[in-house]
Amino acid sequence: MNDRQTTTISLILLMNLLVCLLGAGGCSEEAKPSLKIGVMLPLSGPESMQWERSLNWALENVNESGGVAGRNLELVYTDTFVTGYEDAAQNFVNDPEILGVIGPDTSDGVFETASIFLDAGKVFVTPSATAAEIFRAFAGKGYFWRTVESDTAQVKALLLLIQESDAESISLISSNNRYGATFFDWFGFFATELNLDAKNVIRYNSDLESCDEAVEKALSNQPDALVVAVSEPESAACIVRQARQFDPDIHLLLSDAAQTSSLLDELGDEAEGVEGIRLASHPESGFVEAHLERFGERPAEYAANSYDALLLLAYGLEVSGGLGGGYLAEAMTRVVAGNGEVTSWGRDGVSETLERLRKGSFPDISGSTGLLDYDETVQTDLVSSTYAHWKVENGEFVEDKWFTSGYDQSIDRSFASHAKQQLLDNESDYQPGDHTGSWALIAAVSSGWTNYRHQADALALYQILKSNGFDDDHILLILADDIADSGKNLHPGEIYNEVGGENLYHDVEVDYLLENLTSFDILHILAGESTEVLPTVVESGPGDNLFIFFVGHGTDEGLKVGATDHLDWNGGVVSNMTPKLLAETLSKMYEQERYRRVLLVVESCHSGLMGQEVDTPGVVMFTSSNETENSISTQYDVGMDTWLADEFSYEFQKLCLNQPSTDLVAVYESLYLHVYASHVQIKASDAGNIATMSLDEFLSSTVGNR
Repeated sequence: MNDRQTTTISLILLMNLLVCLLGAGGCSEEAKPSLKIGVMLPLSGPESMQWERSLNWALENVNESGGVAGRNLELVYTDTFVTGYEDAAQNFVNDPEILGVIGPDTSDGVFETASIFLDAGKVFVTPSATAAEIFRAFAGKGYFWRTVESDTAQVKALLLLIQESDAESISLISSNNRYGATFFDWFGFFATELNLDAKNVIRYNSDLESCDEAVEKALSNQPDALVVAVSEPESAACIVRQARQFDPDIHLLLSDAAQTSSLLDELGDEAEGVEGIRLASHPESGFVEAHLERFGERPAEYAANSYDALLLLAYGLEVSGGLGGGYLAEAMTRVVAGNGEVTSWGRDGVSETLERLRKGSFPDISGSTGLLDYDETVQTDLVSSTYAHWKVENGEFVEDKWFTSGYDQSIDRSFASHAKQQLLDNESDYQPGDHTGSWALIAAVSSGWTNYRHQADALALYQILKSNGFDDDHILLILADDIADSGKNLHPGEIYNEVGGENLYHDVEVDYLLENLTSFDILHILAGESTEVLPTVVESGPGDNLFIFFVGHGTDEGLKVGATDHLDWNGGVVSNMTPKLLAETLSKMYEQERYRRVLLVVESCHSGLMGQEVDTPGVVMFTSSNETENSISTQYDVGMDTWLADEFSYEFQKLCLNQPSTDLVAVYESLYLHVYASHVQIKASDAGNIATMSLDEFLSSTVGNR
């Protein structure tokens, strides 16, 4: 027995002793107080889903099976429609009797309350928050769990259904909010993996635009199928109607948010034949039938998931001996790691599971949704769930097929497959002269707090160059420079790109503020074309190696220079740095002998597009994604509610710091295999043998014939 187990047992014995001594009825079973679990869900209002039904049902099955740790469980409800997420969370955190919490119900609610629970070390379980970024932000922190799989799995499920229909090309319309973000972020990645041609990926904001504009753009390239992932049924109905008018033969497939009576009401007879998928309990679990028998109607959405949330906490409390905090978090990790016989979700199954746990054995637990299997490394997320395919027939939703996802780890840790890796051709006649100098241009082309990560990415590489001997005369730095002194910055005057990392905002010399530049200005600076407005430019010559780093937002039109927010670019003057403009600039620089070799790195969504027209000799280009994919953020700072880095840039920086002598072929291979949710690209059509070039050739001021 280790020290922690000994301490746990001692605390349990001490707690039980105190209860016996202080209780009015002595040490009888009746005197033991119940163990309390808080519930913060919308119990009234438009988002009410009769959560109490499944929670009380699970509670009854636990308590009639002897309770946990010798006590009954008790649910303490708070209606978040009345109280609000933050107040509800704070009240539960302040109550030492609340050992764990079920809720909140939405992904926005999770981000609003997570810091409260994590700072207090109190376990919380959401039965219905499905955004992918939840995993990136909170996985592995121990105190956060969900009994629903990320919508990333739904994205893949939708595309697998499309693939089965023999469609070859697809487009997406997703909501311009956190729900739609998962579909928007992962659509291009899985389309690439499944050999589907992603034509258009559209973000639709129903408050700012009509759905016919979104539909027209989504179908402009005549895809075989259209996936609709919008959070409002009214918007889904509008898109369905417009899409059918635009292309009567288009294959439409809707996400789970559309399966509501509102969709049927909005479309009327036009709803016939509409199809989609939704999360469901496994058809063999018997949950739907049992719910019908008990309550006289089919379960509401997430009823099974909320039932399972109570079971998960109950089993954890049994193993922790009724203790919350870190003991409960550790106990739940042990519970979900069980690999004994499979147990079931009903009363007999609950009794059997609790009895086995009391005896120190750990079965393979299952809930009403199916097996409760979690990511083995960081827990947090289920790795398997069931989806039902539905179709509207005679004015009703009819489910005709079920299929189960199943992965070894959270689907939000999906990496590109070897099959899609580029085959590199090093055949090139390009032979540069001696290496006599080094220059760099680093530009973060967005602004605002929500884009913190872009400036942090830029500064991380800036500091690497400085530490490798670059002086500011040979680094051109372009930033909005509005982060360090932002009122939202909990560390005034400091910027980080890693939680707990080093401050990057020191000895920084910013050459240009972004607000004063367009994409044309940045390319003039790169090309060494000085003016009164642009006095400081890259003054490189034929012996200079040039490192270029662009980071910001990208679309199918190019880099958005001046973007003020990742959801809405209408707030400021924005200009596109197009692939054609970039290629023309590099070609002109080659003709004017303004470089020896160039390493160009682009971090943005759709960044692969930026390399499509680049074929200039001596240029090696890395992009964070292909032309249809997004780039994913990482290093979420809970306190400041912002992402500190982008995944591709973060991995690239680690290579620059830890393996600077790595050759560029190995750099590509490492990035490709370690950046999730996108297919990292390399372009080196006439650059020479890149296997003989290393990172430090571009990131160090040291010169030589390399």
